[in-house]
Amino acid sequence: PEWTECVLESTSGGGGGGGREPRSRLLQLVSAIITEGTPRVPTFSAQCLSNSLWAVAKLELTGHSPSAFSNACVAQIRASSFAETTPQGFANSLWAVAKLRLAPTVAVPFCVEAAKYASEEPGDLSYFMPQELSMTLWAMARVVGRRTGPRAGSALQLEVEKL
Repeated sequence: PEWTECVLESTSGGGGGGGREPRSRLLQLVSAIITEGTPRVPTFSAQCLSNSLWAVAKLELTGHSPSAFSNACVAQIRASSFAETTPQGFANSLWAVAKLRLAPTVAVPFCVEAAKYASEEPGDLSYFMPQELSMTLWAMARVVGRRTGPRAGSALQLEVEKL
């Protein structure tokens, strides 16, 4: 799993000399990694999951394979109840989910569970850096803001009440 994270990050410009090869060649490699990595998502660490989501969003990947990979990462994070997710991983995952514009059936429950997790223990948010707080807030607003009409916020409230 670490190799997936490292290559995805290097191709997104996060280091590793991602600018040395043409983007098309790197995207071929990313495609191969996503194909290989999707069935292995259950073995990814919390950091690998959040970094992989971030990289897919940063690369602005679209289509069936990136979507299936992203959905698998989101499902795995939800399955672990955010237990090992750092504040940065938490914020990056929410940012990626919002940036990727995942289906509301995936994004809204993810954001609701993230909000519930972050607010369960008093002081949990005290570990967040200002950027992590702002990224989290931006992501929540973007996901909820996709809904239109006067009852957009109430849809999130209904999801919270279900938990």
